[in-house]
Amino acid sequence: MEIVGRQTESLNLDLGQKGISLGDQFIVAEDLYRDDKKVGDHSVLCNYVRIEPKELQCVGTFALPDGQMTSQALLRLPAPSSVDVAITGGSGAYAGVRGYIRTVPAGETVRQFTFHIIR
Repeated sequence: MEIVGRQTESLNLDLGQKGISLGDQFIVAEDLYRDDKKVGDHSVLCNYVRIEPKELQCVGTFALPDGQMTSQALLRLPAPSSVDVAITGGSGAYAGVRGYIRTVPAGETVRQFTFHIIR
């Protein structure tokens, strides 16, 4: 399954010391599209867990017509050209799924998601 995510909102939260520090957060919301038709939503919350090198612990949820999938990854910055994110759970049609989601930037606020699902 391939889906395009188009960012609708994002926010960097500076919660500790001024500048990037442990616990700061990065939040993203995206609309999900297949064949230019909106099919769902995606949200991600990342926390800085290391400063040198910069690492973010990210958890996300994909809300799709037949259920939801959750995902998780440790992201090192600068991010590589593609990131494989573990599928950690699901509901509805996605209950019990495993696998990963490959994310590839397709512009500053657009990403391509390719789901590799094992049932």
